[in-house]
Amino acid sequence: MQIDNIYNQIAEMAAVCVMENWPSNWEQNLEEGNKMFKAEMIAPCGLDCNICAQALIEEDSCQGCNGPNDHKPEFCAKYCGIILCRKRKENGYRYCDECPDYPCEDVMEKENRYTSQYPHRESPLENLRMIRNDGMDAFLEHERKQWTCPHCGRPFSVHDRNCPHCGKRTCV
Repeated sequence: MQIDNIYNQIAEMAAVCVMENWPSNWEQNLEEGNKMFKAEMIAPCGLDCNICAQALIEEDSCQGCNGPNDHKPEFCAKYCGIILCRKRKENGYRYCDECPDYPCEDVMEKENRYTSQYPHRESPLENLRMIRNDGMDAFLEHERKQWTCPHCGRPFSVHDRNCPHCGKRTCV
């Protein structure tokens, strides 16, 4: 990433968060963190698994809703109505908004939980809308900007108030 792009990203974050005590390796962390935002980590419902606490752990991290069940949380692997959805599987829908029943009860449960019960707000409905309207590349760029820790330059989780990498409080 060019230094100009890094400074632009810093300026955008400064409007939201107060920057202090930046580590000397921030630019390197930002480059590594940006590589973590992948399209295959977008769940069928629109949740961004890139920012799940289980995906951000160093060892045995979850590979997202579309990945193997090996390191998924039990709910995601065994009980998630979206992953288990027969209609989605039978019709080959990649995303739930392809289904005529969208938004279904399972999608609305995720929408309500992720917009109101976690420290940071994420809307699966807004995510799918942005992917459809702006494309996956623009969506992932938006996610990188929104979910990059202003202190260390690495991704933080929707589930936690503090960055899993540097431990500092994050804000969106």
